[in-house]
Amino acid sequence: MQTLIQDRRYGLRMLLKSPGFTTVAVLTLALGVGADTAIFSVVNGVLLKPLAYREPERIVTILHRGWNPAAPADFLGWRAQSRSFERMAAAEAWGGTLTGGDRPEAIPGIRLGEGMFQILGVEPLVGRTFQAGRSDDLRRRLRAVGRHRLAGMLAAGAARGESRPDDGLQV
Repeated sequence: MQTLIQDRRYGLRMLLKSPGFTTVAVLTLALGVGADTAIFSVVNGVLLKPLAYREPERIVTILHRGWNPAAPADFLGWRAQSRSFERMAAAEAWGGTLTGGDRPEAIPGIRLGEGMFQILGVEPLVGRTFQAGRSDDLRRRLRAVGRHRLAGMLAAGAARGESRPDDGLQV
């Protein structure tokens, strides 16, 4: 125990003797600890933390030849003939532009097929999920799902009495 106390005193004296080296050493340690914390936070959020879906280990993505999205006809055939999957639903990246305000705004999104919310095990906070047999209605009208500033922008415009063309956008 005595040698530990002597070693600490000696180390402290040496650090105080050379303040430049001490500053560089402390900054290097702080940078290293900060970088390790940031990397662990990303790894924890992306790899270690379970997904926010019911039974995420049972959810798979099927792509055509490993990287391309499947054609709608292929998907419908797979779904009709599938014996391995409990449920199947389609999803497609989508993007639109909201106009009519001060400036056009890009709206990223995903088009989901019927059954996707049931597969993910989530319920909407308001309204209902997509239902079988109502896909014709979905082709004509866009349903905005989620907490996006789009809902606030549309509500603010309606509160100010602004009219917008019937673009079929619903929140």
